[in-house]
Amino acid sequence: MKIKNNKYESSILRKFYLNKSILNFKSDIITKNLIYYRTAGGRYWKVIEDKPSGTGTVSEKAAYFRDLESSQAVALISSSTFWWYYSCHFDMFNLKDYMIFGFRFSNGSSEILAKLKKNGIDYLNSLQNYAEVKIINSKTKGLVEQKQYVINKSKPIIDEIDKVLAAHYGFTDEELDFIINYDIKYRMGKELEGEE
Repeated sequence: MKIKNNKYESSILRKFYLNKSILNFKSDIITKNLIYYRTAGGRYWKVIEDKPSGTGTVSEKAAYFRDLESSQAVALISSSTFWWYYSCHFDMFNLKDYMIFGFRFSNGSSEILAKLKKNGIDYLNSLQNYAEVKIINSKTKGLVEQKQYVINKSKPIIDEIDKVLAAHYGFTDEELDFIINYDIKYRMGKELEGEE
């Protein structure tokens, strides 16, 4: 398979790596600032929330932060910038805490952090507003109620998050456009379904 090299990625990487990893925000104790994510489980793990999904799956994990609010962390990890970083560095099959905490974001201004907080709250509300609850027939559990997320309806908010991050990193308009449209067909499929 031939890998297509984009002329903007080297510049984006240089700017991205001027930041320290968000490992600096990680808390080793339980805090109110947390995100929930799934380490595996089909496409569902791409959904980051600030509360448990309710599926009871063992692949759901929590990550705790200090000096970074849940909505800000959700915004960072739900961004197309994170998706670009993740797909450039990792296998695309799993999401582990070292992958999350390897993301680069540091020295955010109070204005940037305030915008991330607002966008994160808007994104979380959008996730729930567009989610659909369906009954599916699971091979292992029979009929189960399942929440399905329609991420593409939240894409305008994700784009706003990436605009804030572009200002933070100093991305050009062309670099921002690259990030916003990065892997869009795969990432913004018709819907992201939970899997038992």
